[in-house]
Amino acid sequence: GGRIMSLLLMAGAWWFGLQVARHLLKETDRALAAALGAGLGLVGFLLLVNLVGYWVPPRVGAVLACALLVAMGLLLARRTPPAWEKPLLERPALLFVVGLSLLMGLYCTLAQNLNIDDDYWIHAPLQGIMCRSGLPAHHPFFPDIKLHGHYGRDLLIASMASLGGTTQGWQIGLTSVWTMLAWILLVLTLRRSIGATEPALAGALMVFFGIAVGGRGGALDTFQNNNSLVHVLMVLVLFLIERTWRGGDPVVAGLCGACLGSLAIVYETHFGLLSMVLLAGGLLGPRSSLKRRLGRVALALLVAGLLAISQGGVFTGLVKRGGPTNEVEMTQHQTVRLRFPKRNFGCVRLGYGGFQRMSYARRWLARPRTVPAGGNFYAPIWSLEVLQLHWFATWLAPLSAIFLWRRGQWLAGGYWLFGLFAYTVPGVVDFGPVFEFEYFRWQYAAGLGFACALGVVVGLLWRDGARPRRLLVLLILMLCLGPWLSTFAPPVWRAARSYPLAMVSWSGPYWLRENGYRVQIDRDDLSMARYLRQVSQPGQRVLVDFPAGGGWDIYYESTFHAIAGLFSVGHSLPEPGDPVGFFPYRAGSSTRAFWANPSLERLALLAPDWVLFRPGPMVGEQTLEQLQALPELEEVKTVGELHLFRARVQPLEAHLSEEQVPLRLGGVQTPDGLQAGHTYPAVVKLQNSGQEALPAGSLLAYRTPLAGQPLSLIDVVVFRLDSELPVGGSARIEIPLAVPYAQGQRFVFFYQLVGQEFRPIPGAASLWVASPD
Repeated sequence: GGRIMSLLLMAGAWWFGLQVARHLLKETDRALAAALGAGLGLVGFLLLVNLVGYWVPPRVGAVLACALLVAMGLLLARRTPPAWEKPLLERPALLFVVGLSLLMGLYCTLAQNLNIDDDYWIHAPLQGIMCRSGLPAHHPFFPDIKLHGHYGRDLLIASMASLGGTTQGWQIGLTSVWTMLAWILLVLTLRRSIGATEPALAGALMVFFGIAVGGRGGALDTFQNNNSLVHVLMVLVLFLIERTWRGGDPVVAGLCGACLGSLAIVYETHFGLLSMVLLAGGLLGPRSSLKRRLGRVALALLVAGLLAISQGGVFTGLVKRGGPTNEVEMTQHQTVRLRFPKRNFGCVRLGYGGFQRMSYARRWLARPRTVPAGGNFYAPIWSLEVLQLHWFATWLAPLSAIFLWRRGQWLAGGYWLFGLFAYTVPGVVDFGPVFEFEYFRWQYAAGLGFACALGVVVGLLWRDGARPRRLLVLLILMLCLGPWLSTFAPPVWRAARSYPLAMVSWSGPYWLRENGYRVQIDRDDLSMARYLRQVSQPGQRVLVDFPAGGGWDIYYESTFHAIAGLFSVGHSLPEPGDPVGFFPYRAGSSTRAFWANPSLERLALLAPDWVLFRPGPMVGEQTLEQLQALPELEEVKTVGELHLFRARVQPLEAHLSEEQVPLRLGGVQTPDGLQAGHTYPAVVKLQNSGQEALPAGSLLAYRTPLAGQPLSLIDVVVFRLDSELPVGGSARIEIPLAVPYAQGQRFVFFYQLVGQEFRPIPGAASLWVASPD
């Protein structure tokens, strides 16, 4: 029933978009009107769900948004639309486009069912949480961190799943449909703009198969994460931009601005690039209509800008300013900082690995003689280090520009401008310590824009009919499309023969059957996650003994919380030496100390609503018995070796202070051979040099910070003074010592909790941390 309701909502949104395409855009081709309707319906639904999602639950928000869209569609339907005209595509071309779109859908479904998305670790739990908790978006592993990045796709998936089905199932289905829609919409919008079928097909084929930037072949194999939705919105917005340039009325300009503004919460990169394309094209057009054209452009930019700064996401964060300044925290907040001109002007910061450093197509022709140097350095945007990331679409971009300018191709020229800005902007603007490292998304976008432009050029050359030109066209197409067909197609064919069901299954359970071993989750975990979803409240937090041996271990909790729809607690922020954007897979010191020796004070600092015990690397031999002995924990469910507890504890809220207390550190006794990331029993000796006795039950704490690591209470370990410490006396206190993950010499600092302040105890203990076995 829930899935049917979701499909009805999608149909309602599409119907609204169809009315907009027919009555406001005056579209007279049935296929293009239907494709535009799907894209416009997506935009309308996303904007409204994002608007009402702050005040109503996701399920209500989805229904309300669709109801508003249908109401607006009914108002538009009262008008008389223009008559249908002859189809843009002849029957053979239409059959080719539809048939290839179906193959694309099968490919995307197959690839998703047999693989895990690049950023699955954060998108999967975020979708599960948003499905229950709605907006604003918070970090799944740091519930107090409000996200400033792009969450539009996650919001759409969560809105659908809130009515029925799993977020993973909806993600697979919607991603496949969006990829098909992007292909159809691209062909038809190019056909409408150019007036010919051959260049429209060639431009679309180049976009989906001929980009060849780094390890990406084209838009077809770049569907993961947000990309499929981004491709739909990009094609839609560029079409509306062309209509705005070429004399569309103010309604079209406003519609262009609304669609462009929606991109701000889907992919901020493309929002900025398309805004520049809109302005640049307005300035470059014929002088005779410059004033009116710039007026329409200004209206579109005004609408888009108002949406971008008010609806949440990166640009809202930029306007509000403030927020974290530490690189580690900025990564988790997804914070952007702009600086123009950048210090390394004309250069981009390159990353690691051949995938992001050299076009895979070079290996198709011949084994390259040079191997890209190590990453994390700046290189000029016109240097070989950057150009070798690209292929012919980028290398021939100057010639494409000249040809398109002479032919007066507005839409293809818009794609070329998109590629130009994507290639040059990261060389002149610094986006902060986090997104400065995200150069590959810009390079891929550049390749996409240039690929479409080159495809239109070769299609127009083919139409000219001269034999030498057609031979040149065939050579270019072979060089651009051949690498994809020879590199990506064979493994896809083999996978399709081995897993035929994976091509047609839009099912979360099927995906789990194929990928359960990768996410380290079994039937008991799934059963417990589903039970938690039933008995918990939206926004609650769960403490799990999660695996923390390596970055990919975070997939367990990503999957668990995607199903339960709850936040995780207990993770430590990535360390300063970790790569930018690395998974926060490590357990905080307080978490490891709690699992080694559960206590009320450590539970209060973590402040979970639920505690899930599962045999893992952090638990001690007596951990389960100690948990069952805590009166603040009520055991409510047992599945196999999993034990679920409901926590009723007053959160311990405190902050670090610089005011010292009259205690002295007498030393710390630890076992020999401390290994990074392990927890050991230790003894700390404290002396009271103050004027008053320290009563029994006083709370003390320690932390082992790294230089440059931001303060986080998750890395503060609290312990209790068992007996009174008289004036001038000393005490030996047993503590669980959570050894830092970083190796080498480390220092332990101790504190006393006074009121809501952790006040430092003078002195520090030194540890030597060895690498784990």
